[in-house]
Amino acid sequence: MAYKLESDLAGAVEAFNDAYTKGDPKWFSYFADDASIYSEKAAQPVEGREAYRRHFEKTLTSEKRKTHVMQQDGQMLGDTAVVMQLIELTTSGLATNVRESTIWRRSKEGWKVVHLNATIVGPVRVTDAPTTAGAVKVLSEKIAIVSSQAGVAQ
Repeated sequence: MAYKLESDLAGAVEAFNDAYTKGDPKWFSYFADDASIYSEKAAQPVEGREAYRRHFEKTLTSEKRKTHVMQQDGQMLGDTAVVMQLIELTTSGLATNVRESTIWRRSKEGWKVVHLNATIVGPVRVTDAPTTAGAVKVLSEKIAIVSSQAGVAQ
């Protein structure tokens, strides 16, 4: 059952999503110093905002992306809130659905993400097929090696 988020949290979630869409480095400021972040297929979380920034800032700020929030549910419990979003993410001609679960905590600086877990839901879809070899972006070396041996470009 979805609950209505308080307006200040709803605004923080919207700004968080907007910064991510734009590839804005400000996106990292929405995380608490001690945040735990699980990314796709990660067995262990990245612990702390600065560690996350060091590992992923270049990747996450190198390009803008298109996002569409298809579903958003949340529940408030005092100064803590759980927000789940199903987001269609499109970047580099590929679209995928991502289920993002975040735990937000109200602090003196405002609402901050203390936990994030992102999981890909369903297959990656091509939205804009590359027309030249130079336009192909390698997502995984293993896939690239197998594809080249099989004669298939992915």
